[in-house]
Amino acid sequence: MKNKAFLGALGIFAVFAVGFLFLKQNAPSTPANNTSTSVAAAPQARMVPYTEQELIKPHSPVKGAFSAKVTMVEFLDPECEACAATYPMVKKILAEFGADLKIAVRYMPYHQNSKYVANILEGARAQGKYWETLELLFATQNQWANHHAPKPELIPELLKPLKLKMEPILADAQAGKFDAQIMQDMDDGKAVGVRGTPTFFVNGVMVEELSYEALRSAIQSHLQK
Repeated sequence: MKNKAFLGALGIFAVFAVGFLFLKQNAPSTPANNTSTSVAAAPQARMVPYTEQELIKPHSPVKGAFSAKVTMVEFLDPECEACAATYPMVKKILAEFGADLKIAVRYMPYHQNSKYVANILEGARAQGKYWETLELLFATQNQWANHHAPKPELIPELLKPLKLKMEPILADAQAGKFDAQIMQDMDDGKAVGVRGTPTFFVNGVMVEELSYEALRSAIQSHLQK
């Protein structure tokens, strides 16, 4: 009787053991490092730098020597307060690195009048005064770009020191002459992971920290390669 009971218990144990091994072998596999999998899927984790062809279009405003070893691309919004605040830093960096650095501008029109003002900038570029116009618009941004009560109608008066022919610029801006290329910038920015302005790329690599030291360090590291 005892032997029969022992053999019965042994049989039950064997059934459970076989079932356990079956479930273990057929269970879905789990990656050893879930974090690595999710990071690899994120656009910010791209290991290969973006090329100039991906970041710069033929219509992009560029300042600096064509042969510069380092290219800095800024995705900006003319109505963005942070872009205005960082513009002096950009000027300082351009002056510091001289012929070793060039900058290209791409637009990310997030605000109410951004696309209209980007059109004005492009109109000024057609008259050879893009960078002067960008600087003056940033310097007077608090007068025309208050987010609660924006006054873009003040822009022609604010730009008077530059002696631009404002009539054609304003007519083209009202008609959205440059809308297609501005929205192309927006689409390209999203494609390379831009989520806010200003966003900088140095030789195709996004600079994660928005500071003079971070930009300068990124530029220097590429100059030393």
